[in-house]
Amino acid sequence: MLAGPAACVQVLGVNVAQVVGWFGGPVPSPSVTGQSATPVQEPVTPSPSGSGASASPSPSPSPSVGPTGPPPPPPPSPTPTRSPAPVAFTFDARSTVDQCDNLAGHGDAPKTGRVLIFVRYQRDTVWFYEQPVIFGPDHTWTSSRVVTGGDDDGGTEFRYAAVAVSDQTADTLSKITGSPYPTPSLPGTIIRESDAVVRTRDKGIC
Repeated sequence: MLAGPAACVQVLGVNVAQVVGWFGGPVPSPSVTGQSATPVQEPVTPSPSGSGASASPSPSPSPSVGPTGPPPPPPPSPTPTRSPAPVAFTFDARSTVDQCDNLAGHGDAPKTGRVLIFVRYQRDTVWFYEQPVIFGPDHTWTSSRVVTGGDDDGGTEFRYAAVAVSDQTADTLSKITGSPYPTPSLPGTIIRESDAVVRTRDKGIC
């Protein structure tokens, strides 16, 4: 006979001896074949809604994909701007000039240096420096108070030349005063030579 008090209880219709051991704790008896002494239930984690079933996680939203197709064409390239071509230097047409007169014409200023007016007798090759060229708007130019010949040269033919020179040469010639300054060799490049003109007997504007 087992030591200590024993009691008989009926679980699920089966008599099981529950023996109280020496340590005062219950010792479960072996279970009957095919049956468990006490059914075991798994703990149920309550769902956020309070029901016994756990809620399955919501699927992550897939990124939206736009309609597929060929990429748009690139924007057209801007048309490059081009500087207008320089206007060629020309003298206004005229057949006569006074002894002291203004000359004019069309043309653009050079990128460097300046332009000066020289005059010579039609029958000679020696040039005389006269005045600088002043460029204005709309591709125009003027040269003021140009002296052509002497007092007795009425009826004589002359020619003018527009000569491109350096700034230093222009500054040097601008300091010359008095009688016309002869230059057997031009100190620059002729960019235009006028047609022959006839000097009148008028003194002009000087």
